[in-house]
Amino acid sequence: MPALASEPVARDVAPGRRLHLVLSRDGQETGDIARRLAERLDSLGHTTTVLDLGHDHKRGPEPALDEHDAVVIGSAIYEAHWLRAARTFVLRNASRLQKMPVFLFSSGPIGDSEHVAIDTVKIDELVHAIDAVEHRVFSGRLDRGQLSRLERWIVDVVRARDGDFREWDGIDAWAAAVDAHLRATAGAAPG
Repeated sequence: MPALASEPVARDVAPGRRLHLVLSRDGQETGDIARRLAERLDSLGHTTTVLDLGHDHKRGPEPALDEHDAVVIGSAIYEAHWLRAARTFVLRNASRLQKMPVFLFSSGPIGDSEHVAIDTVKIDELVHAIDAVEHRVFSGRLDRGQLSRLERWIVDVVRARDGDFREWDGIDAWAAAVDAHLRATAGAAPG
């Protein structure tokens, strides 16, 4: 299981890397994806610390980014945008994030609806601000029972279907791709 943000990060993780997995979520779906990524990366020999921007900020200061070799940052998509906490984290830490491999993921598009919108321009701005290695989009899950009246109205307007559309095999494959990139660049100078 990945270490919590308040636990110390192990220093001896060769040949793996120390990863900081940061997420901002609006519900459990993005947290489930982040935990799955962390478990897979840990099983591949990395040490992963997970920070939930929406909940862990009450525990104290964020762990220092310079204690990590790479960062994975994920956000739920809400009204076509990354959540504010994730955007703020990226922009506030841009100069430090530019010096290490950073992988971004978005969670939230539901099914194959042609009405699903993601503001790719804003996400591309984040990718370029930190020179991210990659941005990946993972489908989400919709449970109308967890939504407010306004949110239910919105999903009715766009005709979104209830269900769990998360692609666990794709999430596992991306964790393996992150691992492969980190191993291939292990000897390269950061940034």
